[in-house]
Amino acid sequence: MARYQTVVTAVIANRALIDGLEAVVQPPALHEEEEAYLCATAKDSYEQMEAGRGRLLELLHHLLHRRAYRKRTEVALEVVTQLEQEGHFPAAHYAFDNGLLTLELTRCIEGAGKHWVSELESSRHIQWQGQWRRVDAVAADLRHGHPESFRPVRVRCRNGATKQYWAFTKVVRLKRYGRKRLVIVHEHAALTDTPRFFLTDAQHWESGRVLETWSYRWASEIGQSDYDSRSLLSSAAI
Repeated sequence: MARYQTVVTAVIANRALIDGLEAVVQPPALHEEEEAYLCATAKDSYEQMEAGRGRLLELLHHLLHRRAYRKRTEVALEVVTQLEQEGHFPAAHYAFDNGLLTLELTRCIEGAGKHWVSELESSRHIQWQGQWRRVDAVAADLRHGHPESFRPVRVRCRNGATKQYWAFTKVVRLKRYGRKRLVIVHEHAALTDTPRFFLTDAQHWESGRVLETWSYRWASEIGQSDYDSRSLLSSAAI
């Protein structure tokens, strides 16, 4: 199981600098496997003191593993909290993947006076024309009924290269998160590719700036082969 880890990384990235800030590696949670082992090896009584001591140690290790394990969202929140307490990057905003999008993290960033950009799962619901609808269903309606809603946007990425997108953006309401800016993005003018969804608290940002900020996140990308899940956090000074 050593190859399958949860990794949370944080970097500072702008056009002149990429630097690692934090890397947290956590072994996988094997709580269910440990419990199955403990149940399978349980005895009604332990007559020998050494056997009883060994069993107690097994139970204590299982309890220790449970208490020490942290969700990747908890790790990310701790990283951001530490970064803001240290205050070395006062002009940096945050970009992170949808696996880290939690109310606690966004409130922490907003409370520090910063903005954030996150990719949004296609199954998320937004309030649209008085109804709660999945964001991918809204995107499909726009694509088929109002393709002109997707405007060409040229984005300058962190490495200086430019890339063309077709984007729709609007301030919408999400449950618990309130009003945020949504950006629906296609990479082809015909809108035939699968759209991607981005969310930010910066309601005044245009779609181009949202995508530009998101492009800085890729500086924290790592290889897939050795990890079963990756939670990537980047701090981008824009």
